[in-house]
Amino acid sequence: MNRLVLPLAALAATSVLVPELALAFPAERAVITELDPWWGPVELAGTPHTVISDEGAKWIMKSELGISELSTKNKRALHAIGVANLIVDKNQNYGEFHVDGETFRQAHRRIDRLRGQALQAIGADDYQTARAKIGEALHTLQDFYSHSNWVELGARSGGNYNTKGHPRFGAPGAVLEELGIELATPDEATCQTCPIASDGSVDCSETLITSRLTSGYYAGKQPELDALRPHDRKCIHGGPLDSAMKSGLLGGINKDTLLARLSPHGELHQQAVDAAKDATRNFFATIRAGTDEAHFRKLFSASGSFGVAMDLSTSMNDVRASVASQITSAIEERYASQNYPDKLVFAGFADPDDLGPKYAGYDFGYYADLVSDTTIRDGGDCPEGSLEGTYEVLKSSDIGGTIFLITDADPQNADLVSRIREMSRNRKVAIHTLLLEPTGASQCPVAVGGYYAQLALESGGAVHRLTRPEANTLAGRMLSLNQPARLLTRSNGTTVNASEKSGAMAIPVVLDSTSTQVTILVTGVRAAELLRPDGKPVAADDASVRTTVLSSEVLFTLENPSSGTWTLQPASEPAQVIVNSNSSLEIAALDFLEPGEHEDHPSFFPIDGSPVAGTSYVVAVDMSQPIQSGELELRSPDGQVLTKAVLKARPDGQGSADDGRYSADITTPTSVFVAYVKGKLADGQAAERALEGSFQPQYLAMHAPSQQPVYRGEERTYEFKLENKGQADEFSVTVRDGAGFVTSATEQALSIGAGAEARVLVKVWIPSDTALGRETTLAVDVASKTRPELTTRGSVGIEITEDLDLDRDAILNDQDNCPRSANSDQLDYDKDGIGNVCDDSPGEAPVETGCRTSPAREGTRTTTFGMFALATLVMLARLLRNRHGRKR
Repeated sequence: MNRLVLPLAALAATSVLVPELALAFPAERAVITELDPWWGPVELAGTPHTVISDEGAKWIMKSELGISELSTKNKRALHAIGVANLIVDKNQNYGEFHVDGETFRQAHRRIDRLRGQALQAIGADDYQTARAKIGEALHTLQDFYSHSNWVELGARSGGNYNTKGHPRFGAPGAVLEELGIELATPDEATCQTCPIASDGSVDCSETLITSRLTSGYYAGKQPELDALRPHDRKCIHGGPLDSAMKSGLLGGINKDTLLARLSPHGELHQQAVDAAKDATRNFFATIRAGTDEAHFRKLFSASGSFGVAMDLSTSMNDVRASVASQITSAIEERYASQNYPDKLVFAGFADPDDLGPKYAGYDFGYYADLVSDTTIRDGGDCPEGSLEGTYEVLKSSDIGGTIFLITDADPQNADLVSRIREMSRNRKVAIHTLLLEPTGASQCPVAVGGYYAQLALESGGAVHRLTRPEANTLAGRMLSLNQPARLLTRSNGTTVNASEKSGAMAIPVVLDSTSTQVTILVTGVRAAELLRPDGKPVAADDASVRTTVLSSEVLFTLENPSSGTWTLQPASEPAQVIVNSNSSLEIAALDFLEPGEHEDHPSFFPIDGSPVAGTSYVVAVDMSQPIQSGELELRSPDGQVLTKAVLKARPDGQGSADDGRYSADITTPTSVFVAYVKGKLADGQAAERALEGSFQPQYLAMHAPSQQPVYRGEERTYEFKLENKGQADEFSVTVRDGAGFVTSATEQALSIGAGAEARVLVKVWIPSDTALGRETTLAVDVASKTRPELTTRGSVGIEITEDLDLDRDAILNDQDNCPRSANSDQLDYDKDGIGNVCDDSPGEAPVETGCRTSPAREGTRTTTFGMFALATLVMLARLLRNRHGRKR
């Protein structure tokens, strides 16, 4: 529920932040002072949204699916829901996102719309979108209980505090309209000022004076545009950063935390949490009711995907059929071992504008037929649209997937590299390229594959150089490399952890008992030997170890290997060693975090793009199971430890349990690095895991704008700020969004000096017929022209929402008796529900107003002359009345 979270140490500075609040508060109950179980850097004073969402998801998974122990796939799915929930707090401009300012109907419609979008995405097997929509909806749903007086209303009616979810708010359909008189009216006073005692203490326990539903209006650094307070007797959100607290200390009612300084009704925080938990469970139940068990199970299992981008140009004619057969065989092998990706993705390509066939789904039979029936197409062969094909597959890949790019040509459009890099990192998708030697008849030079190597290094894949005969017979061995949990990497032709043993290079590979299948890939060599922990070499006929030798790499596949230190002895210096493991111990998620830009709602969020070199970050690490004595190490690609930090356990929300969530404070290196986690299993065995891919630290820091209200039919400008922390350079700028809203950008190229700053202005136009709730991401990619691997990215979400106060009179449309004509007084002489300013027959004014007729109608009022005429008439009437009074 922590919408407002501050380090406890900062609370002593409250009077500095808001001088008018140098007041005492009642003695606070014992509070939880622990690390936030999601984003470790903030000390917790209550239960955050992410924990409430997790508990609701675990409840439905156990009750409906029989899942009581979470796998890595389950944790990844819950992480995606939690991040989407958390990020809603980046947007503090919409009242209905947080149920502030009595936006009950609008917030309810938002929840219902997001639920419908989630169910639609589930039906289309787009679980990534479904998880995001569910997370967004849950944030708004949970805020209802900490920002409204629902909890207090139970006691006000003579009973106990309400600790169950509201029966209609957030339920499917427009049932909130049945509330009727349950909602406070726009002109109703709902709060009174919190009394200040002689000792300076403030008590807000009796601030509520209404028996109907209300919620606090929030006026932080920028008041919420869709929930402006209509008058001073409405409740406020409250807390030291709510600027409304400066003007008379009108009662705040938020229950976000346990601390009175932050939450005037913090003593009811736990009741609000209990009600939010109940509502969260009910929400998940409505999702379950809207789909079948198979789809519902996939929602909570981010099991990765198996994707293929296949070159179908003329030069691939001699290998197409055999490679297609090996693709389906590799998937069958994964199914047989029960280590299979749920989602299957395919895209063929020839030239960049010639993509197809395409598929993304879960039907293996259809997928196999599609791959087998692919046909070669005419087109150029030097270079090819390989990156377009890869990007097409990546867009449909699930978290933790693998992509195999199969081609014999270099890419034509290198501009896609940065986009693929960022998306593959965000989705934790490894990219392997099966790079075939060109045919004798090809007019192409030998493919260099530099861009493929870059993507492989950064995503956790590899470039496999195959001869044509190898492609026809052994490509399937490479296609078996869709295993998670990389244990050891080395590249750039250097030795790591190697020692000279009997004149041969020796590389230790430590395996633990959780690994059931392990692959050891050695590239850039023609031969290698593998020794067991007892020192005995693996025999050629060993049934438990399959050895595949290619012209430029060796692959070992180990079934149920014994734990201990194995030894790899390559015949020459390898280019790369990757050890993958099918294991119950994995890194489920790893996030570099930065503080949000909203001073009035401090929190931490995952960074957008790559970390900046030499910058201190908090890193949140989720392991599939707990480890002991954990450390986070950032190593170079050749395995040298660049920096490390101790992992601190992040409790589960109850303040004690270690469920595999950790955080670490660390400063990023200035060169490429891979993130490793080292620790011990419960039995004391040493274990280590590496995150898929590597990080390229950036020197160009991007500061994206915060999300702003966007309505239909309007133009808006976004400013992206750049700060060059490296040497002077030339940069290319790419601006895009997924909805076609961008109309112009000020820069397509930039020259930024060392230590200098620059900016990119982007204009968007929202057509008037755009659907409410339409969402897209406006992204700006900036890449160095001299070093293409140096890229940075900034983005901001765009969500088309309803303009809730069309006439800007601080009365929401749903409550306004003239929603298109400003009338904050809401005068309605004939009591027909239509305000005087827009009523053709407004009726007679009450005698006490001193007028016999109503004010001018909307037609007169909406012109300057009409306003002047109205004011003149009112002034004359007052003069005449006063004159008449004096005569008497």
